[in-house]
Amino acid sequence: MKTIILTLSLLLASSSFAQAPAKRSNGLVRFIVENAYIRNLGLQSVMNARCKTYFNYFEGLYCQEIVGYMMGHLDIDMIIPENKSMWRPSAFVFAAFKSDFVTILGSPQTSAFLRKANEELSQHLAYGDSDANLWELALSYYGDKYKAAQIMATLFQDTSNQRLHIGYLYLSKSIKKTQTFLRNKELLQRLLTTIGMILDHREDEYQKIFYPRELKEELNRNIYHFYVPLYLSMKLKKMRVNNKFAVMAPFMMTLSYEFITYGRGADNLYSDPLVIRREGTVKDIFGGYCGANYGVFGNRFHRNYNDLKSNLYRSTHLAIDELFRHY
Repeated sequence: MKTIILTLSLLLASSSFAQAPAKRSNGLVRFIVENAYIRNLGLQSVMNARCKTYFNYFEGLYCQEIVGYMMGHLDIDMIIPENKSMWRPSAFVFAAFKSDFVTILGSPQTSAFLRKANEELSQHLAYGDSDANLWELALSYYGDKYKAAQIMATLFQDTSNQRLHIGYLYLSKSIKKTQTFLRNKELLQRLLTTIGMILDHREDEYQKIFYPRELKEELNRNIYHFYVPLYLSMKLKKMRVNNKFAVMAPFMMTLSYEFITYGRGADNLYSDPLVIRREGTVKDIFGGYCGANYGVFGNRFHRNYNDLKSNLYRSTHLAIDELFRHY
């Protein structure tokens, strides 16, 4: 998501100040990043472009409407350095599901969940003989799939080395940081470190540790590509959005992110690459597709990783059209 925001901001800045000095352009990028309305409008426009590409006129309009609902529930907030001399376009941190994130970290129930998760994953890392599964653990602590999906999407929204949502917590001055909140923040940081170590040292086992066991497909190590669309699709379904578009709106977000990061700069901001031939990107697209579908249909949806990979290697449009044929 940060890549989309940054690329969009740089594009707007460069088009508005084609001959401007770097300092002036950076000032415009900063303004765009700070202004939630402009930022969200830009993000939505990127996803809307995919709605127009893959649906007929009337379905495209409905898709855009649902993307608008979804943007509100993403609840993105950003913080940029106060020291303007230190500002550069890539310097901001952000959190999605901000209100949920703060509430969850302030809960004693979260402390119990994070402690148990740390215990089970550390044991697995040390001895390799535990039956740890993070999704099942969330289900056992929170009681239903919707709440478990919220926890997984919110707490593990960035398991990369950047951990932007953790950086957001450190820089935020508006959050009331109780003792419970601070304890949970430290527990979450420790758990994210353990997750990273498992992915580095036992990568062949991440599927059984981090995903629902009933999903046997080859999903990516970047688990947020699965759990963020999962939670969003469940939220949209709860709002009584048509099943197809409860899946498709989060998937438009996945496609937008993956297409933009596949290209250079703003090449794929509003248009799609002709083909995708990088396996990591294929896995991320497949993960987003599976997550969004699992949130609406459970394990009862069509998917075939090898078919998707083969189709993306030949034609992006062919591959996505083939996925949509099953709705």
